[in-house]
Amino acid sequence: MSHNLSHTILHSGSYYYNRRVPERVKEAFGMSAVRLRLGRNEDEAGHLAIHLTETLNDLWNVEDVRPVDLSRLIKSVRPEQLDLLQCTDDYLSTRNIEEIKPGSG
Repeated sequence: MSHNLSHTILHSGSYYYNRRVPERVKEAFGMSAVRLRLGRNEDEAGHLAIHLTETLNDLWNVEDVRPVDLSRLIKSVRPEQLDLLQCTDDYLSTRNIEEIKPGSG
């Protein structure tokens, strides 16, 4: 199975972001390579890889390069997964609907 996602590899059904840190920023960035698991879904992995590439390019092209929390960066892009109970709670909260307690009405 082949894929065309930039800076990614496919291993055992999971996509991984795999990119070398440029020599000129290795020391300041605090690592020599970026390796992160993006998940099994090709569309989601592609979206994350594009975002990571753009963000890292921006970070590495400034004069004062600093390390970044890569897991937080991924989390900020990855869609939040909600269960039915969380959706219900969010809906009730947004609509300002109070919970009806047994025996109160």
